[in-house]
Amino acid sequence: MKSCDFFRITLTAVIFWIAPADLFAAELEEFKDYLKMQTEVIDQRFHHEVESLKRMYIGSIGNLANQAVEEGDLDKVLLLRETMRKFEEETPEPVGPPLSENPDFARLQDTWQRLYDEQLQNRAERMVNLYQGYDQALEQLQRRLTREGQIEKALTVQEERRAVAANEELQQMREMIKAIREDADTPRMPAPHAPVVPVMNKYAPQLALHLSFDRFERMRNRVPDSSRARNHGVPHGAEWVARGKKGAAMQFDGGQDRVVVGNDESLQITGDQTIAFWIYPDVLDARRNPLNKAYGGEGTITLEPDGRLNYYYGTAGGNSHPYQGFNSEKEIPLREWTHLAVVRDLTGGKLRWYMNGEQVAEADAQFDRARASSAPLVLGRGYAGSFQGMLDEVMIFSAALPPEDIQALYRAAGGE
Repeated sequence: MKSCDFFRITLTAVIFWIAPADLFAAELEEFKDYLKMQTEVIDQRFHHEVESLKRMYIGSIGNLANQAVEEGDLDKVLLLRETMRKFEEETPEPVGPPLSENPDFARLQDTWQRLYDEQLQNRAERMVNLYQGYDQALEQLQRRLTREGQIEKALTVQEERRAVAANEELQQMREMIKAIREDADTPRMPAPHAPVVPVMNKYAPQLALHLSFDRFERMRNRVPDSSRARNHGVPHGAEWVARGKKGAAMQFDGGQDRVVVGNDESLQITGDQTIAFWIYPDVLDARRNPLNKAYGGEGTITLEPDGRLNYYYGTAGGNSHPYQGFNSEKEIPLREWTHLAVVRDLTGGKLRWYMNGEQVAEADAQFDRARASSAPLVLGRGYAGSFQGMLDEVMIFSAALPPEDIQALYRAAGGE
């Protein structure tokens, strides 16, 4: 039996023993009391289930810590014990390197997130059903009062219904359930692919980001990063679409759309660097940023109105001088997929642009190091403007890939 049906049956039973003289006031008060009581029951159940999951999760981390003791890995033991302590105090959140680079811990973290999401979904469905029953019971009361000519009392009930409809937390729960149902109707892309091809295996330790967009976790509102760093992206307005270059992609409208990745230490790359991605521009009419960090810091890419691209990096540690700009010299076509890669080889003192696996530009690097910034990595929006079009297979390495590996990466990412 659904919560809304149980709500109506229970409240109908309550009405029969209320004295007629106090019927309206007592009915409305009983309605509210019952709603409060059932809300507390749902919340208590949710917290009990989450605490049970946390105990299991912390116990599993303890097992990993015991294994680390047997291995004699003191640093790992201390990290795992500190993680256990933090998780005993609050709801676990994703943990980055070095722990996320451990396959056993990464699997444990992913399992926790999946089970926790299921509990969030269950709570939302219970709450929505409860409030649906509450509103239906109020609607019946409002109709009866209106038929009896008790308009003022009917207006009081109507105000209560409006207050329920405007409940912000309830609206968020409804949106969550709607997103889950939409997700269930969406054609499934393959799960985020791990670095299984040789070139990605080769650079797995230096892979700081890999957003394939082949999966969109609607409940957490994020696109998962399949690199060891777990730098998951959070979409703000950007739309997940199934028609990417390889699997799904992310589409940006040229306005406020963006995907915020954050500023994890793994993204604060100051030495050698490679950035690679597929780009599909819908317009070429203004300066726009498909990828933005800091043009006087770790690096930013700007799409120019003529279809060429500029890569910037510098020693300011932010969006200011000093910085170096490096132009691709060759234009990308409108409304076509192009694979881009820019390599910052500070060890060799060179900058290189690649399109569809082929080198198209080279320049001397003016600085032997970049400077880390406090700015988050953002896709689709930056200092110059907002990108309009699609991005796919976004990868960032803390290494300067040579030409043969750029070619291999292009093919692995969907090139011909």
